Amino acid sequence: MLDEKNLNETADQAEETVVLPEEGTKNQAPKADAKAASRAQAREKAKAKRSARKERLSQKETKETVKVRLSAEEKAQKREEKAKANEKVAVKAIARYIRMSPMKVNIVLDLIRGKNVDEAMTILQFTPKDAAVVVGKVLKSAVANAENNFELDRAGLYVSECHVGPGPIIKRYQPHAQGRAFSIHKRTSHITVIVAERA
Repeated sequence: MLDEKNLNETADQAEETVVLPEEGTKNQAPKADAKAASRAQAREKAKAKRSARKERLSQKETKETVKVRLSAEEKAQKREEKAKANEKVAVKAIARYIRMSPMKVNIVLDLIRGKNVDEAMTILQFTPKDAAVVVGKVLKSAVANAENNFELDRAGLYVSECHVGPGPIIKRYQPHAQGRAFSIHKRTSHITVIVAERA
């Protein structure tokens, strides 16, 4: 009896060992099929995209660019139209060859840029810099030009632009030790102030 039991148990184990690999292969086969199916779907999608793109490109019409050459009269008319659109009058005054460094003048100009004329005059009056006196004179000149030449109202004017550029440099030499000479640069400035009416 013992022998029969042992034989039956060994037979069952053998059957189990045979069954296990079959189950494993069954599980692997659906996974492989799913991967292949997903790859096939991806390929089909890519093909569909490519074909849709080709259709779009074939349907796209190339735009023909036509260059229109304007005559001198038409160009002049366009310029006049632009000038009418920007009717804001700007009046300027320039002071040239001022014996002052442009950097020092620019500090003062930054204070009045964009301010009303009266406010700018007040700022310059109480600014303790030498450049403030010169800039004040240029601003007064610009306001006078606007009032006399263009009949603009002083109350509506503001400093729309103000800038300074370098003028010619006067070169001098300072004697130093052992026969050397050091150069001195006396700089000059060109100051421009532009006033306009606020829109």
